[in-house]
Amino acid sequence: MIKIILCSCFLITCILSIKIFIQGARVLGVVMSTLSLVALFFVIYPDYSNLVAHYVGVGRGADLVTYVLFGIVFIGLSFFIRAYLTISEEITILTRHIALNSAKDIIPTKADIDAIDN
Repeated sequence: MIKIILCSCFLITCILSIKIFIQGARVLGVVMSTLSLVALFFVIYPDYSNLVAHYVGVGRGADLVTYVLFGIVFIGLSFFIRAYLTISEEITILTRHIALNSAKDIIPTKADIDAIDN
């Protein structure tokens, strides 16, 4: 039962990462697809994850998968934060530009002041 749930989750992740690949983030899509398929393989054949874990120096395959997933989450968060900060800077620049352009329309010129006085 747990294998079916995990396999379903990994397949959904793989499908979503392929969608990301199609939308333009090609490197991220390829990495996510590959890691999802590797994780799916390790869920189906847990003995191989134990072999890889012992080769790397980790006690169990489940621990290795957990460590790798934590690393992937932190790397993904760093990419997300970098993208968020870039978008935030672009919004700030656009807001300043709009404010300065609208201020030019509001500030009266010398001719406007003379027309009001007369």
